[in-house]
Amino acid sequence: MILPAVLYRVSDTLFDQIMKSFQTVSDETGVYLRVEMRTDRYQDAVKALDAHSDILLLITCIDDLKEQESLRALQMGRLAIQHNRDHYVIYSAKDNRTMVGMASYCTRPAAIVTDAILGAQGARLIKDIFNDYRSIHKQEDEGVWISVKEKSSIRRVNLDEVCAVTAANKMIEIHTLRDVIVTYDSLENFSGKLDDRFVRCHRSSIINTRLIQRVDFQTMTIHMMSGMEIPLARSFRQTFHGMMAQKDASKKEGEA
Repeated sequence: MILPAVLYRVSDTLFDQIMKSFQTVSDETGVYLRVEMRTDRYQDAVKALDAHSDILLLITCIDDLKEQESLRALQMGRLAIQHNRDHYVIYSAKDNRTMVGMASYCTRPAAIVTDAILGAQGARLIKDIFNDYRSIHKQEDEGVWISVKEKSSIRRVNLDEVCAVTAANKMIEIHTLRDVIVTYDSLENFSGKLDDRFVRCHRSSIINTRLIQRVDFQTMTIHMMSGMEIPLARSFRQTFHGMMAQKDASKKEGEA
C-alpha cells in the first residue's frame, strides 16, 4: 500500500531523519511512502497537490513566522486540506517557540512538531498516519468508491450510497442517502465511473437500481429509498417494466 508524499522546504538533514523513520514504520504497517516531489519552490508544490486527487501526505517546515517563506509553508498546509480534507499534513517547526506560535495559524493539521521531535519520535506519529491511511483503504475495499471534486476539495463517495445522478446545466448533482454533491461534469462522462447497477431512466437522470423503493408506472415516477422522486421517461418504460418484474419474481422465489 503506497502513500504519496510532497515535501516542501525540508532540509537534507531532516529528510534523512524522516525517511529513516518511515522505513521503520513501513516494515511494520505494510504502508510505504512514495515521495512525489521534494521542492523549495511554492508553485511546484502547488502543482504537485493539484495533480493528486487521492490522499497524500504533505510535510513542510517553518523556520520563522515573520518570514514570507514560512508563511507560505503554512499556506501550503491549508491549501492541502482545502484540496482534500483527508490529506495528512505535518508542520515541522524550528523550535518550541515557533511551534506554539503556529497554533493560531493552523485550522486542521495532522501534527505540529519541532524538527527534534520529528527526528527522535517521528515513528510514533508516522505510525498513526499509516494506520489511519490503511483503515481508509480497508473501508474502500468494503465498497466501491469514487473521488468527486466539489468546489476546491475532493470527496470520496461510496457508490452504495448514491441514489441518483442528475444533470443541471453544465453540472451534475450526485444525490446520496445523506446529501447532494454538486460538481462540474457531464452526465455522459460521469456515467463511465459507475458500475452496472446504475441505469438511465431519463435523458437527464441515472439511478441506482438497488435503491429503488418502487416504480409508479401510472405517474411515470421512480421512488427512491432516500425519498427522492425521479421522472421515468416513456422511452425507458419497457426496460423498467422488465426490471421490476424480474425483481418481484426474485423476491417471491426467495420467500418460497
